[in-house]
Amino acid sequence: QVQDFVQRYRAKYHADPDTFAARAYDAMILSAELLRRYGVTRQAVHDGLSQIHDVPSLIFGQMKFDPQTRRVAGATSVYLVVKDNQFTQWDGVKPVLASK
Repeated sequence: QVQDFVQRYRAKYHADPDTFAARAYDAMILSAELLRRYGVTRQAVHDGLSQIHDVPSLIFGQMKFDPQTRRVAGATSVYLVVKDNQFTQWDGVKPVLASK
């Protein structure tokens, strides 16, 4: 699914997709599924978010929402920083900003 998305994105935009493109794609897939499964009213979408599951997602695999947190269930974040011109996992220490 991801490879198909990347190939289609490259063919259309002549560039590699970034995280914003992938998240926008996922948001549209989720929106379409909500409307298909639960209806087009504001209330239907609201109620559907707590019930929807197994929505295909580039970022999360199969998506489901946790009604308590109102976020994707089981999603984790990895924070990255640029160190020595490469991305590396953030160690949690506040960075020291260079002075002018």
